[in-house]
Amino acid sequence: MDDTYQGYINRVAPQTLAIAYEQQLINAQGSPKFDQGQPVPFPGFSVVTPIAADDPTNQSFYGHLTTVQGQVGEILGESFVAVPPESLHLTVADLIWDGPYQALRRHNPDFEKQLCNCLQHSFADHQHQSGPYSGCQ
Repeated sequence: MDDTYQGYINRVAPQTLAIAYEQQLINAQGSPKFDQGQPVPFPGFSVVTPIAADDPTNQSFYGHLTTVQGQVGEILGESFVAVPPESLHLTVADLIWDGPYQALRRHNPDFEKQLCNCLQHSFADHQHQSGPYSGCQ
């Protein structure tokens, strides 16, 4: 097994333990992307999967995710506000945001294009079973 992959597994595996979930709940904080439950402008660059409604290849995955969402809602009750299942998606990476993102864009007008090229190269090297990466948008 590749050292990078093993390092990732060693870092992520402990996060799946019950004690890790408890600690994450204790440390949960509000997101600067929302103010009183409403989204606010938040410049940055993230890698996200298509929303469920736009991703016919992975419908079974989104079906499972919807089931889990329902189970979490049952456990947390009214304190849990679910997004509509058709808008479910995964954030693969929040790469850069807010001040550093804005500074890089000011100093390098080609920053987003260069970042997209790097992502395309990375995804091309590690294609998923569902097919090739379709490009940066």
